[in-house]
Amino acid sequence: MTPANQTSHTTERIIRDLDQRQAYGLTEDFTFKRPYGFQLGNEAQAEVNTWRRLYELLCLHLERHDPERFARLPDDPIFTTRRGNRSFARDPINLRSAMALPSGVYAEVNLSANHLRDQIKTLLDTFSIERQTLRIYLRQDRDAEGQ
Repeated sequence: MTPANQTSHTTERIIRDLDQRQAYGLTEDFTFKRPYGFQLGNEAQAEVNTWRRLYELLCLHLERHDPERFARLPDDPIFTTRRGNRSFARDPINLRSAMALPSGVYAEVNLSANHLRDQIKTLLDTFSIERQTLRIYLRQDRDAEGQ
């Protein structure tokens, strides 16, 4: 099996595995919920343990998808709050908790699950990606197993 075929096979297997679970969109309240994986278009990622990791993987996907647009995110006023807090920067000192990305852009990750959800909505809009193409899968609730 060639590396390309192996990657395609792995992605198909992950999508098949994720499709067995309930998919959630970006309209959900993710308070007290943990991610398991996500699917964006034809790409899928499983075994995502935290919202920060999901956000990181999504940023990496967008960075690969359109590196020039991603590099301009620190300059886009939509990613600066009314208080002047930035979501993206070229210098980590400008963020509370910076996550480095390969392009030299840093992303703010000191955010709640619902704030990260809102950031994802804005990112998808910025990259002209339909919001409904992102499906998020949550971990099974441990309390529900015993009932």
